[in-house]
Parts: sequence; structure tokens; C-alpha cells
Amino acid sequence: MKIVIAAAFALLGAGAAIVSAQPSPARTFEALRQAVSQAQADAVLQARVLWNTDIATVNAADAKNRFTLTSAETVAGSLRRDRAPQVSSTSLVIVSQDDAGRELDWRVMQDPRVVRAEATRTDTVNGERLYYVDIDLLLQLPALPETSQLAIYSVRAVGGQPVLDLLGTVRVQ
Repeated sequence: MKIVIAAAFALLGAGAAIVSAQPSPARTFEALRQAVSQAQADAVLQARVLWNTDIATVNAADAKNRFTLTSAETVAGSLRRDRAPQVSSTSLVIVSQDDAGRELDWRVMQDPRVVRAEATRTDTVNGERLYYVDIDLLLQLPALPETSQLAIYSVRAVGGQPVLDLLGTVRVQ
């Protein structure tokens, strides 16, 4: 009897752990903008990243993404802050992070996987989006000495709000 009761409590405890493992609400782009300011630096980090996915899909978060840093260099210059950034489903958001995962900066860029194709199957021209599976990203970010990794997010709309989906991270140091 004691064994059955102990097993029942163990199962209840396991169930509680499963319930608490539910994903947290999606992070909006606006929440990122409010939490993290765009940084200024006297130099620009140019990172070239090879992005491989297993399938061509509209939402890159639905694919298995692999990011490989192929080069990183610091060049003279600076980047302007986005005063009124616009994001859509064809945008990527790149967030610079330090070793502790603290977010230092963010930048918006167009998703280079997206290719617009115009085709004529009838008398009218139809447009559609195609997606590359493997792509070379050239990222330009403020060269902050504490930046150790980049988090790459795709954007999707939920209830009219742009929401960020983490695609993966890549170490830059």
C-alpha cells in the first residue's frame, strides 16, 4: 500500500514538472526594443555566417537550422540606430549577447533566404516566394568587446504583433 501511494505521489510530482515545462509566451519585437537599446561603437563587427536548413519553409523556426561562423573581422565605421524599424515575416533580428547571455544590441535585416519569383502559367503573371536552403549571411553589428555570440531570430505575426522565434545562436569569440 505504501509503495502504491508513493508511486502515485511520484507520478503527481512528475506531472507537475511536465506542466511547469510549458513554453513561455512568445517574445514580441516591441518587448525586445523596450528591453535592449541599440548600441553605438567606433567600429563594426562584420561576421559571415553559413546558414543551413533542412527544408525550405516560410517560417525558418519550423526547420532545423545550423549556423557556422566562417569569418569575423572588425572594420572602422559605425552603424546608425533604427529610429522606426519595420519588421515582417521576411525579416531577421540579430541580437548581440555576452558570455552570460545578456543582450547588448539588436539589428534588423532582410531574410536572405527569400527569393521572389514571377511566373506565367496563364495569361497573368503570378508571384510567389521561394526559400533557399543554404545561405551565406553577412551580419554587420556594433563591435562591442563583450559580444561573444549572436542570437538569430525570425519574425512572425501573432494577433497583429511581430513575434520573435529563436532560430539559433553562433559564437563569434
